[in-house]
Order: sequence, then C-alpha cells, then structure tokens
Amino acid sequence: MTNGPTILYAGTYERTYPRNQQLIRLLRRSGCNVIEIHEPFWEKMQDKSRSFRGVTAIVFAVLSLYLAQVRLICRVIANMRGCQALMIGYIGQIDMLTIGVLGRLSGRPVIFNPLVTLTDTVVEDRRLVGEDSMIARLIWLVDWLTMRVSTQVITDTQANAEYLTETFNLSRNRISVLHVGADEAVFRDAYRVRSDRAAIDVLFYGKMIPLHGIETILTAIRQLHASAPQRFRFEIIGSGQHRDHVLEFIESSPECQITYRPWVAYRRLAQRIANADVVLGIFGVGTKASRVVPNKVFQAMAVGAPIITRDSPAIREVLDDQSALLIPPGDSDALCSALQRIEGPEYREQLGRGAREAFERYGIDGALLQHVNEMLADQGLTGHGS
Repeated sequence: MTNGPTILYAGTYERTYPRNQQLIRLLRRSGCNVIEIHEPFWEKMQDKSRSFRGVTAIVFAVLSLYLAQVRLICRVIANMRGCQALMIGYIGQIDMLTIGVLGRLSGRPVIFNPLVTLTDTVVEDRRLVGEDSMIARLIWLVDWLTMRVSTQVITDTQANAEYLTETFNLSRNRISVLHVGADEAVFRDAYRVRSDRAAIDVLFYGKMIPLHGIETILTAIRQLHASAPQRFRFEIIGSGQHRDHVLEFIESSPECQITYRPWVAYRRLAQRIANADVVLGIFGVGTKASRVVPNKVFQAMAVGAPIITRDSPAIREVLDDQSALLIPPGDSDALCSALQRIEGPEYREQLGRGAREAFERYGIDGALLQHVNEMLADQGLTGHGS
C-alpha cells in the first residue's frame, strides 16, 4: 500500500482492453492504491454488434447484465468505506447509472473513463439505429445522464473533448484529455526497414466497423493489384460488423494476396507490426473517425513502424507529415498512391523514426502521467508517483 488515495476501479468494463489497463497502470504509477471490482460482461462478446441480434440473444444479454449489476452493487457497497474515489471503466455507461450514482450519493468523486459515447458508436458511426429514432434519443439520454453523474470525464483527444462539450453541453473543465498511448512493455521500438523482400507487406488489424474504412482498403487493394500485381501482400486481422464482406472479397480475389486471421493474441501484435513494412490506420469518413487516434496507431508508433492513416484534427494532435503518411478519408485512390509511395525503404525508415519520436512525446507513460496527476489534483486526490 502507498500513501496515496484509494480508488475503486469498478464496473463491467473489458478488463483486457488497453484503455482500462492503461488507466489502472497510470493510477498506480501516480501513487494511488487501485482496487479493481470487476464483473465480467462485455469481454464475453467479441463481436458486440452480433451479440444483440434476435429476441433470445437480447433477453439473455439483459438478464446477464442485470445479474452482473446486482453483484457489482453489492461489492462496491462493501468496499466503499475505505476508498476516496470511484472510477468507472470502458465500457461503463450502464455502470454509471448504478454504481456511479452510489458513488455520488456517498459524496465521493466519480471519474468516468468512457473512451466513446454510445451515441457516437451505435447511432453516428455504426448506424445501427436511425438518428431520429426513439431509440437514438434514448441512447443520447443515457449518455447525457452518465456525464451528469460523473464529476470528471476522461476522453482521448481534444477533438473528442470538444464533441462532448457541444453534444452533451458538458463543461470543458469537467473533461480531462488522456491519449490512449500504448503499453511499452508490449510495444517496443522494434521496427527495422527491410529492402530485400519481393513484396511490400501491409498490415491492417482492428474491428471491422465503419470507423476503420475497410471498404476503402479493399478498393485500394484491387487497384494496386491492377497496377502492380504481386508487389504487395496484405494481412488483415480482426472481426466485426463488416467481416463477412471482407471474407467475400478475399474469396473472390485470391490474386490480391490477402491473408486473413480473425484474431491474434495481444502480446503477439507487436511482432506482427515489426514484421510488416507498413501499418494501416483508419480511413472512415464519419465524424467519429475524425476525432480519434485509435490504439493501433499508437501501438504502431511505439514499435516505430511507418503508418498510413486518414488525416483529421485528432490525428494532427500527435502526428504530422513527417511522422505518418496522412491521406483524405475514404479515398482509395489516395491510399493506393500512398502505398506506392512507401515502397522506398528510405522513406519507410523516415516515417518509422518520426512515428517513434512522436510516441515518445505523446504516448509514453511518463508523458501521460502528468495529465493523470493533474486530473487527480482537480478531484482533490493527490498521488505521489512519477
């Protein structure tokens, strides 16, 4: 135990999700005693968009969530006396309306780490419900309530902080910005330029959702094969909303040299990044895509790999034209040209070096710890770490 404040990090959050691991790690480095109170629910769903399809699936999910909340409430009440604050992790909107309310009633700070809002994800990005529908309005209300329950909200970019202020009328001084960074114990500076390969190895990994712009990638792959057959090899890792479309494309285009894997162990991703010649970020045209710097971009930065991703206000918070190849969103022609441009090993080395330098400025724990300490101080909590 340290002399710092005791914080309950509680909820049905995804325990292995990098954002939750990051916050817990940084809180402990700041000198806080962190007690995890976790009830597993969300990590059981690899593809959340498919987990709520059908009446039976919905009923089972609601029942499981209800039981998880009952257990969670009991455990939080049992541990509340010895803590100075409550933090709710990602995914935590429902948790905020149960244990978050308990925390506020107890007079303690309640810090919410949502990463994304339900409105942003379900309505605006994935478009699973219509923007003007009653369900969309209910989702917005849930988001609005979670913001009001919290004493502080942690988001990942300045662009997202502005979104929360404009969309939910949340005071800017109640928002802390903390970039998602990358776990330095896993993602180390390991990229080395290779000029002796017969083809350029291109890596894409992530959830196959609109934000990632998978259609832009597939179109660029087809264009590249038409102009430079056999010059590029692609590895696609992930699953999600558009997985079936990706599999259909691969099956119908064997000549495009695409290897697909539904999943790779988290600790093996760093080697995958280091072995690739270039890593693809996101290319979605939605507003959400313009406000985020996803985990995989920071992870590629940490490894020192060349990155091609869409240009946006958020990405410009950490990368520029010297540290990544930034292109317009949803532009397969631009992506095709960028991949052809990156064939030169000297250019890849330059971009990889720039990416790593940017990570050392914006993504390492040492740089992020200062923001965590400032957030704790704003909440009347004092850590002693460095």
